[in-house]
Amino acid sequence: MDSIQELPYLVHRKRASVPESLLPKGSREGAEEEVAIAFLPTCSDDAADQSAPEIEAAVFCFLPVRPVGFRFLLHAPWALTSNREDFHLEDPKNCWLRGVAAEALAEAIARFGAELGGQALALLDGRRVLEPFWRRLLEQASLALGDAPIVPVE
Repeated sequence: MDSIQELPYLVHRKRASVPESLLPKGSREGAEEEVAIAFLPTCSDDAADQSAPEIEAAVFCFLPVRPVGFRFLLHAPWALTSNREDFHLEDPKNCWLRGVAAEALAEAIARFGAELGGQALALLDGRRVLEPFWRRLLEQASLALGDAPIVPVE
């Protein structure tokens, strides 16, 4: 019988008020959306082995949509194509959600810095992220972090 393995994901959630210009007609002002970021902490105390796990993490919209090259899981109420297999990358709400996700990623890295060990910088590495829309999320998160001390040093 196969055993089930539980993985200790670190999860950070961020709620943000949807700008009025992005609300559908008839929606109430002050509507909020939530973005969630999750990643595995480093499993080793060995400093040489504290890189981001090699996972092909999907971006979710309640269910997995597709991987985009991130080393973390990302969930948000994205606008999807009718077959739910891709994102409307130019949709104004998706552009806004990308900014909220970038803030959430920066907050998560700052919050979980000790648990992340040396993988914090790898989470922001955009070399595996081919689409400019998603690479921009990593760039915005890096800018939001600024000079924050995110890599533990001894």
